[in-house]
Amino acid sequence: MQTIMDLTSAETVVIRAPHNPEFISIRTQEDIVLGEREIGIILGKKSHMLRGAICQSGIVNPGWHGCLEPFFIVYGNWNISVGEKIAHLVIFS
Repeated sequence: MQTIMDLTSAETVVIRAPHNPEFISIRTQEDIVLGEREIGIILGKKSHMLRGAICQSGIVNPGWHGCLEPFFIVYGNWNISVGEKIAHLVIFS
């Protein structure tokens, strides 16, 4: 079985057209609790990719509890507000 949830930003981020790609992590608001038989995969949102920010996919290990910090590579101007959806978490059990 799988569950998909949106991850939202716990902070405001403003990046202005870097000369080189900028690598950042953004703390999420959600408190994630995975069981010992669950695994999560962080996936980016297409709308952010179209605006020059690519979310690095990642694995959330079984038993994880706490907030997540997805990593992004930013190629252009990008603004994120508190509460804005920044990534998806797919949980497999």
